[in-house]
Amino acid sequence: MRPLHRTQMRLRATVLSKLLALFGVGIVSFLVVSACNSAATPTPPPTRVPTAEPVALDNPGVFDDHILFGQSAAFEGPARELGRNMRLGIEAAFAEANRNGGVYGRRVDLVSYDDSYEPEAAIANTRKLIEEDGVFALIGEVGTPTSRSATPIAAEYGVPFIGPFTGAGFLRNPEWDNIINLRSSY
Repeated sequence: MRPLHRTQMRLRATVLSKLLALFGVGIVSFLVVSACNSAATPTPPPTRVPTAEPVALDNPGVFDDHILFGQSAAFEGPARELGRNMRLGIEAAFAEANRNGGVYGRRVDLVSYDDSYEPEAAIANTRKLIEEDGVFALIGEVGTPTSRSATPIAAEYGVPFIGPFTGAGFLRNPEWDNIINLRSSY
């Protein structure tokens, strides 16, 4: 994967600014689901979205009809409810965006992989999401150890790292210019 040009970075910033307005709904949905449904019915991970040729300057994850986001989170193990409910919140925000015409006429899609709150699995998932799935951005990582493992990989590829579910201070370090925090620090 090649480094992004300034035009590609501007396109990402424009799309991200529109999406950030929608994520408030996702965070609220996540909190409501978490508070009201601690024994949530397990939902299977979404199937992989079929890919098409990228458009707009060969911008990863941006296709003619959709924008692909990726998530590595715990869907099994002790932290599974955090991961499952984070995904539900993101899916709710994406569904609302898609009902309203998507982002610049493109629907927003999510592909998720289980890392069971294990840093090594988060690394493998992050690489797969970026290198194989070609996601536009990573969203909804759950936990400090997995975020710490995935952050350098996302930065290496210039992929936005949106809304990790942790208040860890390292995510606010100015060296990470691809991280978009939606949660306050500890």
